[in-house]
Amino acid sequence: MRRHDTSSPILSIFHRRCTRLLIIPAILCSLSACSRDDTPTESTPVADLPAGPLADPLGRSPSFVGEASSTDATIGTPAPGGGTLLVSEGVAMTVPEGWVQETPESTMRAAQFRLPPADGAAPGEMAVFRIRGGGVEDNFTRWIGQFSSMPGEPQRGRRTAGNLAIDWIKLRGTLTVAPMAGGTGEAQPDSVFYGIIIMGAPVPMQIRISGPAATLDRHAQAITDFINSIEPSN
Repeated sequence: MRRHDTSSPILSIFHRRCTRLLIIPAILCSLSACSRDDTPTESTPVADLPAGPLADPLGRSPSFVGEASSTDATIGTPAPGGGTLLVSEGVAMTVPEGWVQETPESTMRAAQFRLPPADGAAPGEMAVFRIRGGGVEDNFTRWIGQFSSMPGEPQRGRRTAGNLAIDWIKLRGTLTVAPMAGGTGEAQPDSVFYGIIIMGAPVPMQIRISGPAATLDRHAQAITDFINSIEPSN
């Protein structure tokens, strides 16, 4: 068999070019590996992301200050000692006798009740919301800001029940609810509002009770009993 003569100038040039073609990709591959950063990138845990603010206290649209949404609520079981047991998001409470369950006016409401009116006054209303984000003091401040001509200082309190912290505030005076918050924008003199915030449940909750002072004064003891009935459902 005849062998090729690699001493030929033409074959020598060909050999050198082939060798270069093999070496260059190897060098590029090595440089690419050295320059690649294999350090894991950090990400912000979901739990550390900032939450949005709470919904407006008397608003029926979440667009005013933040988000609120409804949740399934079990209503109708007779409660020991009278009243109706309402259970939602791991929280149980006893709705006083005589408060009338209504179809919620908005999908933002998990439950809604009408408080029978005092003579010559309009009825009161209680609404239950599931909420996201915000804090007790921020919301108390927002609610106070919706009142004017308050004859006295706000009344507030706190109680605990198991893993729940229940904070409440009572306001009296002239209430003005902006149209963006579901109101008329007209001043409502001699109004009373209770704002209740429940923390420690799987989903924080708000309960808002409002209406003419004559009506809510009539139900003052029932409202106190209602706040004191809030407890974990399991």
